[in-house]
Amino acid sequence: MRVNLYATFRDVAGVKHLELDGATVGEVLEKLLTLHPEMQGELFEAPGVLSERVSVFVNGRDVRYLQGLATPVGPEDVLDLFPPVAGGALGFSGPDRAGVWRAELGGVSPWLLADYLRRWGAVEADDGWRVDGAWVRFRALPPRVVGGLRTSRLEVEVGGAEARRWAERISVGAMRGGG
Repeated sequence: MRVNLYATFRDVAGVKHLELDGATVGEVLEKLLTLHPEMQGELFEAPGVLSERVSVFVNGRDVRYLQGLATPVGPEDVLDLFPPVAGGALGFSGPDRAGVWRAELGGVSPWLLADYLRRWGAVEADDGWRVDGAWVRFRALPPRVVGGLRTSRLEVEVGGAEARRWAERISVGAMRGGG
């Protein structure tokens, strides 16, 4: 199958694309790592856990909305790999003097952010959410209306020792439209 590499993945491999085989996305990525083990940290957060920051598409569809690494592939399929993009806006400002990061996120409803947090291992508490060295609070703001389009908005605060990491993860999840 054709594996298209973008940005820093292209730089690491020294080519725009490779021909690799495998029955699933996971098998193809394992073969890629055999050739370029330095991509491991960018592709995976842990063994078998695709990094939140990387985008993997099969025939233009995000594998997170298919079967993830178990998504079946064949010789005629195309796998596109987009590495994390550095630079640009985090979406959050901070930290303030209290160590709190703040953002207004558009297009993310309260139930959707709660769903992301649950999937990421957060536990709901009386004063918000607790997750791996951080706390998260959010509240709905009035929707933004442009013509006939109404877009939900959230005010989000993240604090604690791991606040920046979780602000980044929430920001990436909001930008990708999925945790």
